[in-house]
Amino acid sequence: MPSHSRQTGQHRSAFSLRFVAVVCVAALVALALLCSGCAPTSSNSSNTHEAGSFADGVEDSPSSNSNSETAAEDAAPDADIANNPESNTMARRSFGTSAAEVSPMVKAQVEGFLSSDVLCAAKHFPGIGGAEGDSHHESIYSQKTVDQMASEELLPFQAAMEANVPFIMVGHLSTPAITGTDAPASLSSEIATGVLRERLGYEGIVITDSLSMAAASELYPPSKIAVAALEAGVDMMLMPTDLPAALEGVVDAVESGTLTEERLDESLMRIVRAKLAWEDGSLAA
Repeated sequence: MPSHSRQTGQHRSAFSLRFVAVVCVAALVALALLCSGCAPTSSNSSNTHEAGSFADGVEDSPSSNSNSETAAEDAAPDADIANNPESNTMARRSFGTSAAEVSPMVKAQVEGFLSSDVLCAAKHFPGIGGAEGDSHHESIYSQKTVDQMASEELLPFQAAMEANVPFIMVGHLSTPAITGTDAPASLSSEIATGVLRERLGYEGIVITDSLSMAAASELYPPSKIAVAALEAGVDMMLMPTDLPAALEGVVDAVESGTLTEERLDESLMRIVRAKLAWEDGSLAA
């Protein structure tokens, strides 16, 4: 092949790859925006109210949402257990101090949301209620093993899954006894994929807690943090500090082969399924 033709072909191939990457990422962002709180609910979702009362008190909504442009989503319920008397991190937001108290309340709140056509997210996986400190400002830790967490912290999330919770929000909790590193759960494949997907069998949307929080943002530059989340198995990235840089980072990762189109497609399909379920009113089915 003449060198000019070969160079032209390589240029077109590179352009095509970049175009596909941009389209994939743009679609991911667009669909994420449709499902991530563009139309926040006005219902009372305070964890100080009885979950059963909440479930009964949410305003009725039409069974079909096909004429609406955005999905209603609430970043609740809080599935954390406030089981450490030395920590007040989640004391005012948790339903209680044991899985026996928290699990049924979480399940009831998810059922209340879904019966009213509201998408919701159980948080903050794998459970930050016992951690000391605040991930808005610093790294927070749990020294528990996965088996120890499975007997307590993971139970409210399993209850949410039994109620078909469409989102689970992964927190910025570091679990070195599970992962062997200080990486937060939101950026850890051992947690987002190994524990949540594989051990618990969760098939819905996994979303990070805000990536502007120090426990995550201080570990990666804006151009790398979304890539790290996707590599960990997360589907949606909440509030990166620099969205254009995060988007460009994902595009570059697809171009370089660090991320594949197939990996993005997995997340896209989960988001599409949730959006379609919301549109046809089958969230609670």
